[in-house]
Amino acid sequence: MADFPYTPNPAAIKRFLSHVQSAGVPEKITQKYLEKVGFKSTNDRYIIGVPKSIGLIDASGVPTQLWQSYRNRKAAGATLATALRTGYSDLFRTYPDAYRKDSERPSQLLLGTHEGGREHTRPDRIDLQDAMRTG
Repeated sequence: MADFPYTPNPAAIKRFLSHVQSAGVPEKITQKYLEKVGFKSTNDRYIIGVPKSIGLIDASGVPTQLWQSYRNRKAAGATLATALRTGYSDLFRTYPDAYRKDSERPSQLLLGTHEGGREHTRPDRIDLQDAMRTG
């Protein structure tokens, strides 16, 4: 089973995704870049793992074609849905309609299978319905 990225501040992911759509395309996403664009909290350092895991940036932090597609507001929802299905393929293999389920069942699969470990995961932090609507 894959390791899913952990973030202690899920709200920062929404703000980051909004930033992707409103800002230019950076050469690379780094901690310095995040700080420069307003993600200065120590908890914001975890943001990078999420776009990496779903393919918005590559392993070295360079924005991918999915990043470009997500910037197009008309294509953003479908792009994010594709990225989430790819990045969380284990979850969607188990629950093909995970985005329709309450957070309890999908969270059971994610518990203990991400970098943060079981003690850092709470079901209320996993809201795929909300994530699939983002865009």
